[in-house]
Amino acid sequence: MKQIDVQNLLIKNFLRRLKKMKNIIILERRLFSAFGHERTQIKTINEYFKNTSSTIISCRNTNLHGINLKNKMYLDLPNFNVKEEGRESDNYIRESALKLEKILKNKELETKTNLIIPSARTLEISILTLLFLENRFPKKILPIVRIHGINYLDDLPKKVLESFIKLVNNNLVKFCSETDELTNKIKKTFKVKVMRALIFPVTVPLINRPKRNVNKININIGCLGGPRASKGSREIPALIKDLRKYIKKNNIDISVTFI
Repeated sequence: MKQIDVQNLLIKNFLRRLKKMKNIIILERRLFSAFGHERTQIKTINEYFKNTSSTIISCRNTNLHGINLKNKMYLDLPNFNVKEEGRESDNYIRESALKLEKILKNKELETKTNLIIPSARTLEISILTLLFLENRFPKKILPIVRIHGINYLDDLPKKVLESFIKLVNNNLVKFCSETDELTNKIKKTFKVKVMRALIFPVTVPLINRPKRNVNKININIGCLGGPRASKGSREIPALIKDLRKYIKKNNIDISVTFI
């Protein structure tokens, strides 16, 4: 059997098992924004796995106002400081790693066997790698790391990056991204053997869909989060231009407002 066939089979089996997961821990440090995708993402994970009993691990200074989740929370990680993101000190990384280890070994989490990091950045990858290298990570728990940009790997120290890729290639960590394009780019750049695209569906109520017989509709298009290059912010002007050309060329009676 060809190597690519084996990889595809592994990916399909992984995704099939993923949808059946019930014993889930979610690590999400960035829950400070009422409008950020991180909170919405947790709701999507609950819907995706048909499970609201997932445990969420976050930071001590997390504001739960308006979060409207039934999940149990462990707010024990060191305080989140957005100004230090991506530049965390070695002491902060170690403190975060030891706190995570303590939480994961809590008796209340004995039945939990899957740790999902849906928006992993350099800090999350660093603390996970540290725990594995020091043989501190619980053997019964499978970590599933999902990233949104290749820059979170580029910004890692060389030794940490090499160690993390080795963990992935040895199947000790399941590695995912949010798009097939990013997955292929990471696999090629960092020689990752097996990586999956894990796309969480976004639920849109049917009542918000415009009816087919409506001749003119108004659409508001907005961007959630900061205009980061890793999110393709540089492409927005060209996308707007192409959309306007398409509307004009096809004589579509539509009003589009970019927020």
